[in-house]
Amino acid sequence: MSLVYCAIVPHPPVIVPEVGEDDIFAASVTVTAMKKIGKHFNASDIDSVIVISPHTKLASFAMTISNSESYSGGFSDFNCENVIICLPSDIQIINCLIRESKKVNFPINIDYLLLLLK
Repeated sequence: MSLVYCAIVPHPPVIVPEVGEDDIFAASVTVTAMKKIGKHFNASDIDSVIVISPHTKLASFAMTISNSESYSGGFSDFNCENVIICLPSDIQIINCLIRESKKVNFPINIDYLLLLLK
């Protein structure tokens, strides 16, 4: 297992066409950059994705690892109930992260609840 691709991206809700509608053009540079990243991402030989996000439960004393079988979320906070994302997790990578973190005494907080993306 090795790192194949990495990206740090701003992701304002307005870039989702159903959310931004006509205002999506206010973030056109971000949309263009996301499309470019998407092309690179799709061209890479990627088995799994690790998402590091501030949009989850955080612990001040450790890095939180969400240990769920799947993840789902949507844009209901932005009046778009019809846009829903559901993705399976990679339990093997989750278990590996937990195991390796414990081996080196890296502080982790394991969240067994379903991660809701907003």
